[in-house]
Amino acid sequence: MSEGDERGDRLPPVTEATRARLVLSAEAAEMADYLRGFVPIGEHELREDGSAPSAGSVIDEANRLPGMARRVLEAAVVYARLGKVTWEEIGGALDVTRQSAQERFDEVVDEFQEALLSPEYPDYTGKFGELRWRLHPAAREPEATARDLDEWVRRHRDPDDAADEEPEVVSVSGGLARMDPYAEQRWHSARAHQQWKDAADDVAALPPVEDRLEVAEAILGAWERIAAGQTRVSAPTRDGLAHARRSVAELRAQLSTEPSDETTRSSR
Repeated sequence: MSEGDERGDRLPPVTEATRARLVLSAEAAEMADYLRGFVPIGEHELREDGSAPSAGSVIDEANRLPGMARRVLEAAVVYARLGKVTWEEIGGALDVTRQSAQERFDEVVDEFQEALLSPEYPDYTGKFGELRWRLHPAAREPEATARDLDEWVRRHRDPDDAADEEPEVVSVSGGLARMDPYAEQRWHSARAHQQWKDAADDVAALPPVEDRLEVAEAILGAWERIAAGQTRVSAPTRDGLAHARRSVAELRAQLSTEPSDETTRSSR
């Protein structure tokens, strides 16, 4: 099986702005579902004397809403920034200055972008109670998230919508934007750089070979798509392909010679 066959017809990754938009969709859907619970009035919720014995729990539940609204707003700003909206435009939408908007949300945007390149906490060891993922699941699994949200949209369609309107007209997966091969190559290269940054705190540590191989194969796939789109393959593309193929071959060789976890344990 060739390298290309092993990767199959894998779709190019969605853009960073698309991942941010999926987070916004997921947070909004969660808040919408939560808010629906406030609408019905229970049969015995109110007494004839006007007292409401369960009102305290309603306040507790309503107290969660500011935090949910904050996450929706932060997701919207991250999406806007990754969608190339300026801080000045964001400040205008929030009716604050550019500087105020940037001071308030800049760290959130930076953290999201860093998590895109390094979704797992670098110091995660697998111990009980440790957080493994720092990237929102909607951004980490965009394809699955889009399918789930497509179903959410279908479930919540307005009954007054025209009967002949196609259900797929309003969806989530239909709006996903994917990277072109050049953007994909740059993005995976940035992921490779981030792997080494994550390992830099421990002088003796190297990024796991499996992780490096996964990114190297993705870079090779991007170069192959670039080459496929050129009538006559350019010299830089040939060089990029050759380097990517060497990297994949070297990492596969390393992986095949590494002792398994079981072998390592038995030798102790």
